[in-house]
Amino acid sequence: MAPAKLTCSVCSKSHAKALYVDSDVCPLICVICDIRKSTLEEIDSVRKATSKEVASIMKSTSEKVDFLNDLLITERNERTSVVEALQLEILQLKKVNKSNYSDVVKSTLSSESRTNNCSNRDDGFKLVKNGARKKRISEPSSVESLNPFNVLNDFAVESPLPEDTVLVGDSMFRNQKFNFSKSKRGRRVRSYGGSSLVGHKKLIDYVDSFTKETNKNTTFIVHVGTNDLLNSKREASYDTLIEKYRTLLRTIKHRSKSNNICILGMLPVLFETLDDTEDRKMLNVHLSDLAAEEGVDFVSFWKEFAHPPDYFKLFNRGGLHLSSFGDKKLGNLLSNYVENFRNKSLQIKQT
Repeated sequence: MAPAKLTCSVCSKSHAKALYVDSDVCPLICVICDIRKSTLEEIDSVRKATSKEVASIMKSTSEKVDFLNDLLITERNERTSVVEALQLEILQLKKVNKSNYSDVVKSTLSSESRTNNCSNRDDGFKLVKNGARKKRISEPSSVESLNPFNVLNDFAVESPLPEDTVLVGDSMFRNQKFNFSKSKRGRRVRSYGGSSLVGHKKLIDYVDSFTKETNKNTTFIVHVGTNDLLNSKREASYDTLIEKYRTLLRTIKHRSKSNNICILGMLPVLFETLDDTEDRKMLNVHLSDLAAEEGVDFVSFWKEFAHPPDYFKLFNRGGLHLSSFGDKKLGNLLSNYVENFRNKSLQIKQT
């Protein structure tokens, strides 16, 4: 026998008894209508809330999202360090295997030499040949590798070192792990959400935590300062910001021993005032001068993000961070820059 159905007093639809909030209380209200009602009440409360309350809700939500992103980045970094350690161990095992093989060949040759010396001694016995020809024993060549095609390496053109590029910056880089680093091996993203030049000590500590994984051939692309130019966080002059930036660059140089560093200039922000936009442009001018003073590179994608026809598609609703479309565009621009930078460095080494 089919279970009895009850009629909801709101939507007038018949549902099973289990789909009601309280089947013993009248009027009957189904779970669907109850959820719809509570949702509408929350929306109505948000509409009545002041702009400050809405801003605080958006800020707390953004902080939670940044926290989750940082957790994901930390987990990915740990996996990357494990993989790199395994790769290093494999290389060491290959070297050990190669040296052991060479030792075996040398010991074989020495034993054959001792055998030949023993056969040449006159110990009272005479070797009977019975007309057989003496076999010619050619001296084996020394084996340097287990790879039979390794001899071709003598004629090969020296190949460039594998790519090792690290993006270092604030939350503008947080989604590049899905765009820039995912497109090619040897690319990593180190994004510190909410980082600023004013509070650069935390940023310096963060840089110290991952520069141990890098070396003199690592390329760094640095982008910070977005949060320092927000009206609510503006606390320092251009000179102070540039000196903090200089400290960050020198820390990366000192820790990694690499001079392959590039400063990525500020990107535009949606819905900013003209004065704020001019501040960002002016900081880019100062950053370009700093790059020349410190002997590093500088690149700006301002035009690519400020004047395209799809301008509004590049940013999310808040206007500060990039949308998925904008993140993809930034990833492609960074990839093209890194390829050109590596080709230029290779040409300089060959000349």
